[in-house]
Amino acid sequence: MQRATLFTLLLLLPIGAGAEVYKWVDEQGQVHYGDKPATGSAQSLDIDRTPAAPDPEREQRREKRDRLLQQFADERTTARRKAEEQARQKKERERRCEQARQQLWRYEHSQYLYEDTASGERRILDDDERARQEQQLRDYLDAECP
Repeated sequence: MQRATLFTLLLLLPIGAGAEVYKWVDEQGQVHYGDKPATGSAQSLDIDRTPAAPDPEREQRREKRDRLLQQFADERTTARRKAEEQARQKKERERRCEQARQQLWRYEHSQYLYEDTASGERRILDDDERARQEQQLRDYLDAECP
């Protein structure tokens, strides 16, 4: 098994090592590059395949880019959370406004209003108290529910 693996690796070794790049100029004067020469005047290019030495400036640019990308991601997350919170608050405000509208409708269409006393009994509100309750609801709706 080891011999078969070694033999396969040895067969593949020349494939990568033999790859060449050619450069040629066509009749219109355009320069072309390829792995096969198109004309007899194509010249073989000697390309250095060794990896470049680490560039400290490149590393600093990469780190700066990564910090900026992280900052942008954080800003998007913050904006999304803020939008979600605003949507939640809007929905809650709409719910409270709908409750207040329903309450006002009940106040306007009921024969009398009452409140529960500390002793658990119901006390019917007089006309002035009823008018104040209705006005409080209207004021709330005007202020909070455009």
